[in-house]
Amino acid sequence: MKDKNNASKKRIITYYLALIGFILLIAAITVTVVLTSNANESGLTIEGENNNGDQTPNQPDEDQKPNDSTNTSSAYEFILPIENVNVSVGYTFYHNQTLNSYYLHEGIDFSANVGDSVFAAIDGKVASITTGDELYGTVITLEHEDDIITTYTFVDAVEGLKAGDSVKRGDLIATVAEAKGNEYKDGAHLHFEVYERGNIIDPELKLNISDK
Repeated sequence: MKDKNNASKKRIITYYLALIGFILLIAAITVTVVLTSNANESGLTIEGENNNGDQTPNQPDEDQKPNDSTNTSSAYEFILPIENVNVSVGYTFYHNQTLNSYYLHEGIDFSANVGDSVFAAIDGKVASITTGDELYGTVITLEHEDDIITTYTFVDAVEGLKAGDSVKRGDLIATVAEAKGNEYKDGAHLHFEVYERGNIIDPELKLNISDK
């Protein structure tokens, strides 16, 4: 009889121990589910994993990536220095009718009418205004950022413009004058040149005339 009572007690104890273990297991699973749910709602992920649990290499946030964008401010984008695009002579080897000789034409000639407006191609400062030159007439020279210089030849400067003045791209700086000197047989036109770091370059590289 005593043995039966002992056996019954052992079964009861075993039952309660198993019940306690089961309850603890359920509690542990519940806590794990709650913590995981909170972490996902907070946008937290385990290092090296994405939100789906897939293993992926750590990558920097977009805001932390180096900014490799270039300055695209309109102040540094050339515009045409004259309203009507009518190129008579480009940056090329050509025959000068006035001098009756062949040489590299270091600039672009825009055919125009006397009095047509001439604009600053980009923001800059007036470096000089040369007048009375027998070969070139009036020449306006502008200095710009990045060691760039532009020149405007066979023009009449607008009244009041002087060396040291700041100009914005599109500002009226002159009007087309009668061609003089070494290009007078080409008729009225704007002769436009561009220098970069002291070297003369094809203005087309800056103006992109073919796109306009």
